[in-house]
Amino acid sequence: MTNLNSREVSKKKVRQISFSVGTKDFHERDGIHYFSFYGLIKAYGAALVKWLETYNSDTEKRVDFVDRYDKTISDSRLAVHTNPVVAGE
Repeated sequence: MTNLNSREVSKKKVRQISFSVGTKDFHERDGIHYFSFYGLIKAYGAALVKWLETYNSDTEKRVDFVDRYDKTISDSRLAVHTNPVVAGE
């Protein structure tokens, strides 16, 4: 949530959340629920490892990934390397 004082927070339907940098994973102060930014980084890293491991167990996913990546790169090359039409040439 980007608005710490949203309508939902005002109605007490959800709580304010924010990041903290420190040793505690979660704590609350002044009505704001803080969670560890470092903990978020670790959780993201663990999720990324799991996702990457699926490419080892299912080689067909690699083919799909390369195919999609190739299309993305090809599209971006077209966008970057097209010559603009200059008036009077």
